[in-house]
Amino acid sequence: MFVDNIKLVNFRSFSDLTLKETNSPLCILAGKNGAGKTTILEAMYLLSTGIGIHTRKNQDFVKFGTPGFRVQASVLPGEPDTKTTVNYSNTTLAMKYKTEEKRQLSLDEHPAAGMSEFIGKIRVSLMQPDDISLIEGGPANRRKFLNILLSQSKPKYFNSLKRYRRALKQKMKVAYFGERKMSRSFGIEMLTEMPTLFSERSVCVKKLEAEIVEISELMKFDGKISLDYRPAVPKGALAENESNWEKVAEKCIKEGDKLEEMGSHSQFGPSRDEIVIRLDDINVRKYGSQGQKRIISLLLRLAEASLLKHENNAPLVLIDDVFGELDNERRKAFMDLVKASKYQTWIATTSPEIYLESWSKWVKFDINRGILKEVERS
Repeated sequence: MFVDNIKLVNFRSFSDLTLKETNSPLCILAGKNGAGKTTILEAMYLLSTGIGIHTRKNQDFVKFGTPGFRVQASVLPGEPDTKTTVNYSNTTLAMKYKTEEKRQLSLDEHPAAGMSEFIGKIRVSLMQPDDISLIEGGPANRRKFLNILLSQSKPKYFNSLKRYRRALKQKMKVAYFGERKMSRSFGIEMLTEMPTLFSERSVCVKKLEAEIVEISELMKFDGKISLDYRPAVPKGALAENESNWEKVAEKCIKEGDKLEEMGSHSQFGPSRDEIVIRLDDINVRKYGSQGQKRIISLLLRLAEASLLKHENNAPLVLIDDVFGELDNERRKAFMDLVKASKYQTWIATTSPEIYLESWSKWVKFDINRGILKEVERS
């Protein structure tokens, strides 16, 4: 998959920006800090996931003093090479927002009901400096990572997650006011979705671990990395039910209701899951060095990109200048892996030269204060 063109109107710092003929394996967004490079990555991320890099609020994307924004991108399947994709038709995704109104989504100029129709049309793996929080941050960071990965690759998961969160929110609200009967009815709704969330996460973590082991070997990374999925379930629930997630979910709801009756919040369910990452059996979050955490976070993103591959729907790899912190040998190794995987790669950077040498075909867009200044192509 690759982006053939992208257009932003009143989005963040851009009044009107169009990037055309972006059908290159490497697309460089070059410019000084604050030029708007990351905003272009965020527009693609928003079309893919429905959320921004650091915010979910529509108004946060609107250029100051304007009534709303529009982002649009055309994508094609296959590798970013016009000679091999001439027989494919493009898909155009657009998102429009006007202040105090709902988002309007469209696919090929036809209205879309919601993100459930968008999800998976553009698959992205975003690498950014904040990714170290995937390792050293709290469990919510790792749950978010899994949710975004699985939502892009499995629409069923996305819909289950949405329904589960809605039911959980309502259950907590009515439980606060002592409405036990209504609380249990929302618990039944949660029970319907929980097995899907538990089982998909369990399988996904195992696949991520396998990918990371393979990638780390190619990188000649010292040490064995392992991932351990820790579902938030009552003690002994998994052992008793041998990964029967329907039975496990029933146990979560039953024990959670007991806690609520005593005036406490439930400690069980997908909203409290954890993923423990180890290096040579040592918990990286607690005892890993900053360098180890940084490299493992990048390995996690490369593994994510690999899992997002599906027929002609390979993901876009979006890189927000994260490789600048690595030494030359490590950076080259990562770049070689990304290039060999044949993802279309978008890099926002202040130093484009260190990346151009890894690709023979590229396009570079020079951005300055929300304006496209120059375009170069190899």
